[in-house]
Amino acid sequence: MDWQRLPASRWGLRQLGALCLIGAYSATRHLVALAANHAGDPPPPRAYLLGLIAFVCGSAGCALLVHGHHLFDPVDVADRWKPRPRTPDEPPDDHAI
Repeated sequence: MDWQRLPASRWGLRQLGALCLIGAYSATRHLVALAANHAGDPPPPRAYLLGLIAFVCGSAGCALLVHGHHLFDPVDVADRWKPRPRTPDEPPDDHAI
């Protein structure tokens, strides 16, 4: 059994999402206070760091809180996005990785 299917992980991932959202809120509050103290000045480097932390924690928190353990479910991909077998008369693809 995968760890994502355990009952503890169902609540644990959602709680981790809530903690990430709390971290994003905290980083945003610090960023607003920093902006209020440095009005008119160029932003200090920690302002960019706080913005990055708020964005990453907010994005991860929303994904974990909304999807929980379903974040790891397999996804069906349409046939048009799957690689197709190459025919012998087809030229090689220069853009292939």
